[in-house]
Amino acid sequence: MRRFLVIALIVAVAPALARAADADTPKAAAMRKKLQQKVTVEYKESMFREILDDLKEQVQGLTTQEDTKGGVSLNSRMTYKAKDKPLAEVLTEICDKYELGWYVISNTANGYDGSVRITRGKERGYEAGKEPDKKPDDKKPDPKVKPDDKKPDDKKPEPKPDDGDKDEQDAAKKLKLAKGFVDVPETYKKKLEEIVKQYPKTKAAEEAKKILEKLGG
Repeated sequence: MRRFLVIALIVAVAPALARAADADTPKAAAMRKKLQQKVTVEYKESMFREILDDLKEQVQGLTTQEDTKGGVSLNSRMTYKAKDKPLAEVLTEICDKYELGWYVISNTANGYDGSVRITRGKERGYEAGKEPDKKPDDKKPDPKVKPDDKKPDDKKPEPKPDDGDKDEQDAAKKLKLAKGFVDVPETYKKKLEEIVKQYPKTKAAEEAKKILEKLGG
């Protein structure tokens, strides 16, 4: 009986442990949030080191670790431009164009935990071999089952989201992102004005108005 209980416990806990092992470290998770901040850039024959420095100025807290021994040259000249794109997308497009790779280091034993690693590989956000499993929605539908074959009872009505709550959440997220540009007055002011215009009845819009008043907007 005791042996049965031990085996049952192992079976129950194993999936949770597996998920924990795949999860990002706190620093890596924080960096992934920073990578969602939007940036506007334009480089023409700029050195890679200059590009990285510019991105670090736009996204506070961004840290990088370049694999120079593996062939990454900080003196490489690059031409690229983007407008209001998430930093993660910008990194991917630069890497696509110049045959580089990037991923967030997620290892508490690594001194660079939470930094963005630039390589000569093909990584896109995650270290090779450590990509997260695809979601169930990503699986291809079974060709043997046609949509018409499903019974009406199988289809459950989707709950309608509360537009007010959604606007509050979206506005709050945009305000948080906007505050990341506090050191770039023009961009900061522009993003605050967008919040006031798009979500006029939200708390975030009220806060944005007060900040604009202080900025003289």
